[in-house]
Amino acid sequence: MKLRNLFFALLALPLAFVACEPEPTPEPEPQPEQIVLILTSNEEMNFSAAGGTGEITYAMDLKGQDLQLTATSEAEWISDITVDTNITFTVAANDGAAREDKIVATCGTKSFEVTVKQAAKVAVPALVITSENPLEVNHEEQMGTITYTVENPKEGVSVTASCSANWISQLAVQEANSKVVFLVAANSGAAREAVVTLTYGLLEEKVTVKQSEFVAEAPVINVESKLDVAAEGGAQSLAYSVDNKVEGVELTATCEAEWISNIAVAAEAITFDVATNEDIMREATLVLTYGTVTAEVTITQLPVGANEDMVYSVFQIVDCWASMDNGGAQWDVTFVEHDATLGDMQTRISFALAEPNLQRVADGVYSVENGGILINSASLNGFSSYRTNTSIDTDITVAEFTVATNTETKTISFRGTFQAANNVVTLNYNGEMRGMDLGEAVAGTINHTEWASVVKNWHENKELLFTATSADGTLKAMFDFYDFDNAKSLAEGEYPVLDYLDGNGVQHLRKSSKFTYNNVDSELAEGSATVEHISGGYKITYNIIDALGREFTGVIEGPIEGAVNP
Repeated sequence: MKLRNLFFALLALPLAFVACEPEPTPEPEPQPEQIVLILTSNEEMNFSAAGGTGEITYAMDLKGQDLQLTATSEAEWISDITVDTNITFTVAANDGAAREDKIVATCGTKSFEVTVKQAAKVAVPALVITSENPLEVNHEEQMGTITYTVENPKEGVSVTASCSANWISQLAVQEANSKVVFLVAANSGAAREAVVTLTYGLLEEKVTVKQSEFVAEAPVINVESKLDVAAEGGAQSLAYSVDNKVEGVELTATCEAEWISNIAVAAEAITFDVATNEDIMREATLVLTYGTVTAEVTITQLPVGANEDMVYSVFQIVDCWASMDNGGAQWDVTFVEHDATLGDMQTRISFALAEPNLQRVADGVYSVENGGILINSASLNGFSSYRTNTSIDTDITVAEFTVATNTETKTISFRGTFQAANNVVTLNYNGEMRGMDLGEAVAGTINHTEWASVVKNWHENKELLFTATSADGTLKAMFDFYDFDNAKSLAEGEYPVLDYLDGNGVQHLRKSSKFTYNNVDSELAEGSATVEHISGGYKITYNIIDALGREFTGVIEGPIEGAVNP
């Protein structure tokens, strides 16, 4: 009996242990979000086809939770969506049919939607002027044209045109060509303007038409510009006509050449006499005048006995100058002509001087034959040449010129001919000549002590160049002190006038120094300049004779700009 009780007691032990374990804690059920999100503006927003910006308002309480509001739209035409205290966005312009989409705002599990609707684009007619406005026309009678386009046309509506000005008439609308044509009457008075009005339904566009004042066309003289006359001369007739004649105005004809005489003007021709040419080829200008209008005829005449194998021409001079050369033994005179094909051409005539360093070519007859004109040879070059600045460069072989100087007017004349290959050229010049002193020969010395400025230039570490200009502007002295070894100042002493190679290391005044007096340059021939140091500058005393035989004396005193002054 006891054993049986023990067995049941042992069976009951596991049950007791099981009964003593704690029961599991149940999982808390999820709680709903406590945030509040409310749309406070309209659920639907409408926009015109032009688009624009929109604003959505809302109320929200996050109940302390760390959440953010977002807003999105799948429509490409809704952009720039920004979330702040309000939601803002942009609606693009609509070029097509009506459309709609949504903006969705979400925060956690809360959300709302706003429908965005946009109207279709409305096709509004437009009348556009495509031609010039204002339209400007001249004084003549003519047809005027205005072009236009109609955008978004309406069925049954047409363009009309009108104008109240009586000088604009016959208005016609050509709808197929989108243009309005009309007749503009000729204007015989002052400038005027009018308005042409184009109308399309309720649309209206105005075009101003401006017509210039009447201006009579200028008369035109029709005549040949050149006339070649035989060497024998004789009676000549030159046909002409005048367009746009003016009542009361008659044509006249004049010529300054003595060898053209008895000029008479008839209704359709000008007659005159030409003398026989026993001299050189010559040229004259016949001037025709009609009121304020002129025309010129160049008359050319060969000399008696002209060689048919030669080409004769007259040199048309556009520029000239002279320079002394060959140690003062010659004057090289350069004459410039203008060739229509080759451009400006230079011809050089070299005149030999009876004695060196003359201030100009002396009056007289110079020729190759008498030795007065120097020409190139196989052993000597650099003398007379025809068109020297081009590859044509032809030696002059025959030449003869008469030279005369007018010292009162300071002009010089060269009259004669030269031959280069098969060209025989007539040259006739009377005027100024740069480089030559054409006034009276200078008597005595030219003395200057008043100077406007003195400037130094340093050259190749060996030369000190001083340029002084007189106060009255008539004289310029350029002194080239030479053979300095990097000296920046001028030592005291006497500086003789010497050639480049004659100095032999001696500091001197180079012969290439120049005096310019009355616009005529000349290098130095003899003399000297003495340099002294004074307070704050130099004193340069000079006594010099230039290559033209002019004697210059004077003093340059004071500081020199750009120099190291003692």
